[in-house]
Amino acid sequence: MSTDNIVAPYFKENSYKGQDIVHYGIRIPLNKTPDQIYEYFSRNTQRIIKKPNQFSFRIASDKDLKILVKLWFDQEDRTFPKKFDKAGHYGIVGIKDNIIQGGIILKKSGRHFFLYQLVASKEGKQRQLPTLLVWEAVKKFSHHAFTKKGIVGIDIGVSYNPKRHKFFRNFAVETYPIILKRPFYVPVIRLSPFRSFGNYGTDKDHVSWLEDGVPSTILPRGNYALLAILKHLNIKKGDQILIVKTWSTRYVTSCVTETIKRVGAKWSLNKNITSKTKAALALHEFGVPIYDKKNIALLKNAKKNKIPIIEDCAWRDDRVFNWSDYWFFSVQKMVNLNYGGILKGINIPDDKLWEYGCLDFVKKERLPQELNNLSVGRAKRVSLWMRYHNLVSADGMIPDDHYDFETAVKDGSWVPSVYIQKLENEKIAGELVERLRDFGIQAGRYWGTNSIFLPIHNNMTEDEVDYMFAVVRGYFNLCHEYEGK
Repeated sequence: MSTDNIVAPYFKENSYKGQDIVHYGIRIPLNKTPDQIYEYFSRNTQRIIKKPNQFSFRIASDKDLKILVKLWFDQEDRTFPKKFDKAGHYGIVGIKDNIIQGGIILKKSGRHFFLYQLVASKEGKQRQLPTLLVWEAVKKFSHHAFTKKGIVGIDIGVSYNPKRHKFFRNFAVETYPIILKRPFYVPVIRLSPFRSFGNYGTDKDHVSWLEDGVPSTILPRGNYALLAILKHLNIKKGDQILIVKTWSTRYVTSCVTETIKRVGAKWSLNKNITSKTKAALALHEFGVPIYDKKNIALLKNAKKNKIPIIEDCAWRDDRVFNWSDYWFFSVQKMVNLNYGGILKGINIPDDKLWEYGCLDFVKKERLPQELNNLSVGRAKRVSLWMRYHNLVSADGMIPDDHYDFETAVKDGSWVPSVYIQKLENEKIAGELVERLRDFGIQAGRYWGTNSIFLPIHNNMTEDEVDYMFAVVRGYFNLCHEYEGK
């Protein structure tokens, strides 16, 4: 998609379709008893449930589907199931005078039963059968064996039809944000806190990267901080850099690998040092500190052998190891600026920076003044991370399991810079990243895994976090899945 189409979208539609604003779907969690769930229903729904009725109910069979489809508004609907097969359809029918008057069909989708079809005859509708069928499903599936298999709820769904939405609201035990279609004007939610020029999203605790008395060098960006120290250490062709990173995957960010290539060196990952090893880089991925004892031992062994230790703290606002020789920060990853890298442990003269191709005197002069007014916003980052995490957990989605992120956030050992979410497979991860980007959100793949990463920083709002989750949730809505086909 071109930049022009984001800034000034082309107007092409022939008729208004909507569904491009965050709405709220309805979910009934199945970890509660029917009596507990009942208390959340609307008073009118409670009255219908308590009122004596003339229906009997049973599990639907394949033969029943031929009757139910005739009660459906579109008898030619190809999505209407022909049988209860391995696709995960489950059904209940309501019977009066030995005649099927309606039925509910649920389809397993992720960790939910999605309300796939809810049909009733004219008499069934008059006698409030649709409401009774939902209640029968609640009684059947809450605290059922399915919950032991990971099913967390009945997804009543979302509707932009006012009458249907009003009906869905009667069962609103829980709600979740969701958006189905791309907005006409998309927001811009970057991984970086930078939005525009000016003092946005700051608080009193400004960053103090240049105020600790440690020698510092100001660079244009974080990758130039790495380049400058490699050149200062005279790393050259034939040399090797030991990279030790947070997780055991083979993926290493290109910001690091391309910088190492620029000096002609090669790199090894999580291995013992050799005679060619001239420096060791501790890469704290997304700011998560290296915690594996074996990896820390590799770094300490390098230190013991007088190999310089460089810490990549690009996604952090502080250093992890107090015994590293050099460490650097990427300013634009943590505060509202679009430039800046800070190398700590050395003050490289300007003439050398010019020789290394790393000097930008304008940024070097301006950055200290800018930092006086900018903050990482730790408290807000934690609050927004927990907000998204709670939405994920309540919906039965899976956070990334490489690390105990929740504990690290709560104990302060990690200041959130992203939210990492695990998907079922790489195909879903790839499609979801494309959808997020199409909706204006700078998300990415954590290559070599089924996980994706999404922005979390102090220049975001709670509404933007909800929008981000709504985009993800919209991907898993079965209506979206059908439209995609």
